[in-house]
Amino acid sequence: MVVVGYNFTNISAKRNTQAVTAQKGLEVNHGISVNNVAKVPLSIGSNQSDAMRVEFTFTVKYQEVGTITLEGDLVYTDTKEILEECLTSWKQDKKFL
Repeated sequence: MVVVGYNFTNISAKRNTQAVTAQKGLEVNHGISVNNVAKVPLSIGSNQSDAMRVEFTFTVKYQEVGTITLEGDLVYTDTKEILEECLTSWKQDKKFL
């Protein structure tokens, strides 16, 4: 897998001003979710091939203190077989290999 590029489409940070910020043992949770997977054409010079665009959301939650959310997509390329397998898996089970 070769990552060709990535973009952030939304960056959000929210702070709860009512929360106490100086806490010992502040619990931090994070997670990533894949929102969509699609095949896209990729042109590099005169070469034409297929690539995969993966749209994602990454969230970090700082207990009651605040939340940071990054949304975006990345484009990567691999063999045609692996791209097809990933796309089929996403369409059938909403799972990304």
